[in-house]
Amino acid sequence: MWDFIWNWYFGSFAIVIIVIIYIIIQLSNTFYGEKEDD
Repeated sequence: MWDFIWNWYFGSFAIVIIVIIYIIIQLSNTFYGEKEDD
């Protein structure tokens, strides 16, 4: 039972980190993209 909760907790945590990193990359691309256009 604990293994399931532990895996689910870290699995959700990993998904959140991936989403945050993805958003940061998208924002960075947009920021640098606007800079290059200037």
